[in-house]
Amino acid sequence: MKLTVFGSSSSGNGYALEFDNGKLLLIEAGVPIVKYLEAFPDRWGDLIGCLVSHEHQDHIRYIKEYVESGITVYGSEGTFESVNVKQKHKLSRFANNQMIYRSDSLLINAFKVIHNAKDPSGFLIIDRETDEALLFITDSAYLEYRFTEVDYMMIECNYIEQIAQNNLLEGRYSASKYHMSLQTCKQFLAHCDLKSTRKIILIHLSDSNSDEQRMIREVKEQTGIETVAALPGAVYELRKDPF
Repeated sequence: MKLTVFGSSSSGNGYALEFDNGKLLLIEAGVPIVKYLEAFPDRWGDLIGCLVSHEHQDHIRYIKEYVESGITVYGSEGTFESVNVKQKHKLSRFANNQMIYRSDSLLINAFKVIHNAKDPSGFLIIDRETDEALLFITDSAYLEYRFTEVDYMMIECNYIEQIAQNNLLEGRYSASKYHMSLQTCKQFLAHCDLKSTRKIILIHLSDSNSDEQRMIREVKEQTGIETVAALPGAVYELRKDPF
């Protein structure tokens, strides 16, 4: 797999996954579609669709552009309750905690996360050809699950409690309890079986309540796994083997 980051913050979220067979999957519709068009010209025939996690604007602000371009958008029933688009047939609704996409080369499962949204989702994406699994979790206060045999994790690490508390005391913007703190992220990772995990990508860091280098350092020290923070424009090669 190859991951391209287009946005990973409250300003807008958008990611693209390229598979070894040439297929392309978008995650979140919080960035203008032109960003994808510029990065992947003449690739619309390879596009599987776009997954959206929930209805907040930094995740679905440009959903009309996507469906008007002929892209199938996958989201929960609750997520689509607030979406007003004409091409309803391009909205593929699913119930959480079930398989939402299956082909010879790809499996996608959706599961419920904890956020102040109607029916928010996380995703487990499995490339059947390379036997690789990617976990995607954004905007969740905590997780109720334990994952095993996941090769790559994209997980929210939004704020550090001490920084958020200091900002609150000084009258500045504080963190939302519906986002995942560094401490909660570490607790979740400690609960999972990480023997198969090759890379952890921290996403959706707060502009005012985070410390990128500290977050990377603490997660890496705890897990012993290569850890990075998603940066717009970054491209990450996600491979079990170095070649």
